[in-house]
Amino acid sequence: MGESRRTKMTKRLLKDSLLEQLRDKPIGKVSVTAICAGADVNRSTFYAYYEDVTALLEEIENDVFEHMPQINDMSGIQQNKEFLHLNIRFFDYIRDNVTAFRVLLLDSQSSSFHDRMLKKLYEMYLNNIAQGGNDELRTRLRYVYIANGALGMLKEWIELDFPVGSREFANLIMDIASY
Repeated sequence: MGESRRTKMTKRLLKDSLLEQLRDKPIGKVSVTAICAGADVNRSTFYAYYEDVTALLEEIENDVFEHMPQINDMSGIQQNKEFLHLNIRFFDYIRDNVTAFRVLLLDSQSSSFHDRMLKKLYEMYLNNIAQGGNDELRTRLRYVYIANGALGMLKEWIELDFPVGSREFANLIMDIASY
């Protein structure tokens, strides 16, 4: 059986409180007491759901990745069109969840979200952009470069408060990635 509405609401309050705390300090400096004060819940309530602050952060990160738009195997002529739509949905998702992405990607001292995001982008581009040649090392290095560049652009896009729309941003990244 799933979580009750009250449990979901309490967890949401705790997550929001942690994200607020992470705007000002690194994860190692965030206390359970501060999170509970921000969420207006008791410490015992916190510990009913989470072992520690890191477990709460991990659940936030998992939630973000679990709800990211995904695309399965693509083939044929529709690949670029479908991949563009995946990118647009992906960037719309980031805009819709800007608070979490701003904190986890830009403000947080933790590298775990950054590393997971980089891996996600690497896999996304590796699986969905036509690969050239049979040189495995060259292909791998190309996609590491593309993923790091896309993540850098993504961070800047968030930092600049989305100066272009998701479609334009997706087209820009895909144009750069297809060179």
